[in-house]
Amino acid sequence: MGSLCEYLHRGKTPKYSDVRKYPVFAQKCNQPTHITLEKVKFADPTSISRYGDECYLRDDDIVVNSTGAGTLGRVGLFHETILGAWPCIVPDSHVTTIRCVNRLFAPYVYRLLKSPVGQWLISSKQTGSTNQKELPATEVARFLVPVPPIKEQRRISTQTEVTLRALGV
Repeated sequence: MGSLCEYLHRGKTPKYSDVRKYPVFAQKCNQPTHITLEKVKFADPTSISRYGDECYLRDDDIVVNSTGAGTLGRVGLFHETILGAWPCIVPDSHVTTIRCVNRLFAPYVYRLLKSPVGQWLISSKQTGSTNQKELPATEVARFLVPVPPIKEQRRISTQTEVTLRALGV
């Protein structure tokens, strides 16, 4: 996976603030079926400069919950439309961001990681104690990912989406 990405990192531990300018993408934002900023907290504006531009979530970034029993392995596909009027959003230290080299590749990787095989892979690479499981970004970078041609990736992603909608998932 690491060689297929231009960016693959866990976020940083933020300094929080009541100033509602810079939202922080936490695990609770990554729900099993969708991404929501409903209960988002905000980074202190004076600390946002310690995040480089590459840390800001972008359209088609894949976000993976990387900590904790019950939430580890949740996978979301970020879309900038979720951001609304906020200037940027940064992930906290419990979320890994995967930014694929080719944007057409992102929905394929997203579906792959959400699949039973992807979830098994994530589960098999977690470390730590029962109550505080972790998925290190270094392990995500080592995931072996089948890479069919882009046209086939698009077909697989589209067909998977159509099938899931038909099943009401």
